[in-house]
Amino acid sequence: MKKVKKTSVELALIRADKKRAAEAKIEELVEPVEETTIEDTSIKGLGDLIKKGTQLLGIKPCDACKERQAKLNKMFPFIKRAKPLTEDDIKFLKRIRYVNTIGAEDRNEIFYLFNRTFGTRTTPCQCPGTIMELREKLWNLYLADYSQNIDEV
Repeated sequence: MKKVKKTSVELALIRADKKRAAEAKIEELVEPVEETTIEDTSIKGLGDLIKKGTQLLGIKPCDACKERQAKLNKMFPFIKRAKPLTEDDIKFLKRIRYVNTIGAEDRNEIFYLFNRTFGTRTTPCQCPGTIMELREKLWNLYLADYSQNIDEV
């Protein structure tokens, strides 16, 4: 059987048919995009973020997508919001705010407070740079969330 070469017009028509079929397939998967805001507190990790992005594009999630979402959330969770400071924590932070020399007891309290507040496992050490950095982060949390009047400090 002899093969007949197709003309460039015939090839263009075939490509156009394939393109239309592919676009029709995509249309089946895509649903209308509803108005959504990005600020969503239910995003727990990377999986939820990807789900939000695909929803904004109008792509329907399948069962495999949901499994992948759960795995990605577990593998790459977003940092949780800091736990609230107690009144004693705030008094402690105010007391050590401008102290140049921090004793062993206060140093251990800084590590304990930082780990409890931010959900970390920072190992206590005697490194002044680390201690000052943790103290600064705790103080910034206080300023951002609790300080009504900075002049009282």
